[in-house]
Amino acid sequence: MSRYFGGCMAGYQFAHLDGYGRRGGKSKAGRVMSAQDIADEAERKPGAHDHVSEPRMPVQHFGVTPSEAVKLAHEWAAKAKDPKGRKVRIDGLCLAAGVVSVPDNFPHDKWPEYRDEIIKHLQKKYGERLKSVVEHLDEKYPHIHFYLVPLSDESFGSVHPGVAAARASAARGERKGMQNSAYKKAMIAWQEDIYTVSQSFGLARIGPRRRRLSRDEWKAEQRALSAHAALNISDKPIGLSMGKIKQIIAKQVVEHRAGLLGKGRALYTEEQLIKVAREAALYGAQHVKMQRLDVLGAVILHSSKIEAAEARLIKLAEEEVTLGIRIAEANDKVKAVDKEALERMRMALLKAEQAEDMAQQAESWTKLTVIEMEKRMKMVLSPILATLAAIIRDPNVVEAQLEADAAISALEELRPLAFEIQRALHPVAKAANKTNKVKHALGLEPD
Repeated sequence: MSRYFGGCMAGYQFAHLDGYGRRGGKSKAGRVMSAQDIADEAERKPGAHDHVSEPRMPVQHFGVTPSEAVKLAHEWAAKAKDPKGRKVRIDGLCLAAGVVSVPDNFPHDKWPEYRDEIIKHLQKKYGERLKSVVEHLDEKYPHIHFYLVPLSDESFGSVHPGVAAARASAARGERKGMQNSAYKKAMIAWQEDIYTVSQSFGLARIGPRRRRLSRDEWKAEQRALSAHAALNISDKPIGLSMGKIKQIIAKQVVEHRAGLLGKGRALYTEEQLIKVAREAALYGAQHVKMQRLDVLGAVILHSSKIEAAEARLIKLAEEEVTLGIRIAEANDKVKAVDKEALERMRMALLKAEQAEDMAQQAESWTKLTVIEMEKRMKMVLSPILATLAAIIRDPNVVEAQLEADAAISALEELRPLAFEIQRALHPVAKAANKTNKVKHALGLEPD
C-alpha cells in the first residue's frame, strides 16, 4: 500500500528537542521550566495546562509515565558529573524532552502510522535512553512527547546533540559564537535525521516562510513530495498462495500409495514431481512479474507529476540565481553611485577651501589698500583744510587760493586709486558668495 495522500499536500514536519533541570527559574527570555513542570504539563495535572481548554489524559505509547522518567533523570543527575568533574548543579540539564507533530492539513488517518514510525525510529536511535512516549489528542495538532535520560556512565550530550556539540566546542577553547554555531549545526543534523521518516509521508523538511518561498513555489514542492511519497511502498509484497500450489499437485493422478494395503500417502513418480516443480516455478515467476508490473504502474501513474514538479523546482532555482545576480548588480551600482557622490562632495569641499583662501587673500590686500588710501587722504586733505581756514580768515590772500587749487588737483589723482579699490573688493564679494553657496549645498551654516 502506498503512502500517497490522493493529491493532498501534507505540509512540513515539526520536531523540537530541549533540555531541563531538576529546578527551573528565570532568565532574560522569561520563566525556565523544570523537568517536573514539563511532566506535569504532559500528564495534564491541574494548573499545568492553561493552554488546553478541554484537557484529555495522554495516551501512553512507550515506557513509563513522564513523571517516572523525571524521577529517573533526577537519579542520574544525583550521580553524574559535569564536564569539569563537578556534581551537576540543581538547575543543570538532566532530562531531554522532545515533541513531534504534523500540520493541520496532514491526513488524519495517516497520523497513527506516522506516529508509530517516529516511535520506532526513536527506539532504534536512543535505545535504553528513551524512557517515555505519550500522545496528546486534545490540541489543534496531534503530537507526541518523548523523554530521554542518559545512561549511568554518560553525559547529557548523549541525549542532546546540540549540547554535546557546544560543550565539545568549548573544550577546544572556541569562543561563545562558535559554540552557538556548533549547537545550531548539530540540531539541524538532528532535524535531518527525523526527516528520514517524515519525507516518506510527503512532509517538507522546512516551511515556506523560513526559505522565503512564494505560495506557488511551496505548492510545487508539495506536489513533488506527495508524488515521491506515492512511490514509497510501505507494505510487504503479497506472498505466493499455497492454495494455488496445492491445486497444481492435485492435478496429478495418484498411481501408487504407501502402506501394505496401498492406502497411505500418495506416491508420485519422478516425472510427476518434475512436472509439479516446473508448474510451481512458472506460477512463482508469473506472480513476481505481476508485482513488478504493479510497482511500474504506480511509477508511471505519478511520473508526470514528479517530472512537472522537478521542472518547476529547476525553474525556481534558475530564477533564484538570476535574482541573486540582479541583486549583486544593484549592489555594485549603489556602491558606484555612493563613490561618485563622495567624490563630488570631496571636490565641493576642495573648491570651498580654495574660495575661502581667495577671500582671505583679497581681504588682506583690501585692508592694506584702505590703510594706504587713508594715509594719502590725510596728506591731501590736510593742506586743503589749512588753506580753507586761511581763506576764511582772509579771503583776499592769493597764496591760499593757489594752494587750494593745487590740493583739489591732487584729489583728482586719487580717482584711479579708488577704482583699483573697487576692483579689489569685487573678487572678495564673489568669493564670499561662492563659499556660502557651497556650504549651503553641504548643509552647513553660511557665514
